[in-house]
Amino acid sequence: MKAGKIEAAFFSSGLPNSSLMELEQGLDLQLITINQDKLQEIIATKPYFKTFEIPAGTYGNDAAIPTAAIMNALLVSSELSEADGYKLTKALFDNLDGLKTAHQAANDISLATAREGMVAPIHPGAKKYYDEQAAK
Repeated sequence: MKAGKIEAAFFSSGLPNSSLMELEQGLDLQLITINQDKLQEIIATKPYFKTFEIPAGTYGNDAAIPTAAIMNALLVSSELSEADGYKLTKALFDNLDGLKTAHQAANDISLATAREGMVAPIHPGAKKYYDEQAAK
């Protein structure tokens, strides 16, 4: 966009996105609203999508922008051992506070919502960790 080679792009990222913030400084950036009725039709068959709003002022926008979102997901090979999947999931949640200082999108990660809107089958190691935490 900055080089004038493309006129539109679709981004899926946490807010704020530094690339969009940079573009907003030098271009007349226009954020496009996602039709929420159409999005509800998509959500009916693809529940990993959800409604979301880009808050006013995020990228120079005067008002909130209704859009689509997908939750962050940690994807691993199905060949990863149960033990390693468990360790990886545990390490993620044991270090969540540090992740939150690295990027504010980590504020949306929680054990309570970790299994909502999944984009792939849950790994057996992650399931074991979640089940253990739920039993506490």
